[in-house]
Amino acid sequence: MPAPTVEVEFLTLPQAVRILGSKQLTVAVAGRTVADLLAQLVDTHGPDLARLLLDEDGRLAAMYKLFLNDRDWLLPDEHDRELADGDRVTIMLLVGGG
Repeated sequence: MPAPTVEVEFLTLPQAVRILGSKQLTVAVAGRTVADLLAQLVDTHGPDLARLLLDEDGRLAAMYKLFLNDRDWLLPDEHDRELADGDRVTIMLLVGGG
């Protein structure tokens, strides 16, 4: 089965945009899952992106949330969800205040 090609968007993440040169990427995912996509992004774009997105255990930091196909919030234990060709993954910085 060919690698899925997915769209990745970074919202409220100007640091990621500076590292990547764009807020949207099209990625042919070498693996099949959301976790594979995250690993591929940091492997491809280097330690600056890894420091920005990942915690000390190499998982997506708690301050970020993933949204799949503009419908599903993915919790950290759902990063094993398989991706399909044409999926859209949004990585968003949670902003709080009041």
